[in-house]
Amino acid sequence: MTARTLTAVRLPEELLRIQEQDNATDNATDFEEHRLGYSAVAVPVRGPHDGAYLGALSVVTATARHNLPRTLTALRTAAEAVTTRLAVIEAYRTEP
Repeated sequence: MTARTLTAVRLPEELLRIQEQDNATDNATDFEEHRLGYSAVAVPVRGPHDGAYLGALSVVTATARHNLPRTLTALRTAAEAVTTRLAVIEAYRTEP
């Protein structure tokens, strides 16, 4: 644990923020939560038709080199690609 580790008291507030922003990062609370000097960001992978959460993609990087906007763009692009591929796979499975 570090001084920035998310505690049970702050968890409900953080989960609400994650849901609203559609990513699991924050300028203060998630950075260096587990290890000083490292930060992480994650985005959901959703189902192709119903938007259900199927998983997540995340990146951990050195905090000093963390470019949050660029990382989020890359992760969201990758998550969309996964969702598209899942739709193609699903289409092949449902063809007669």
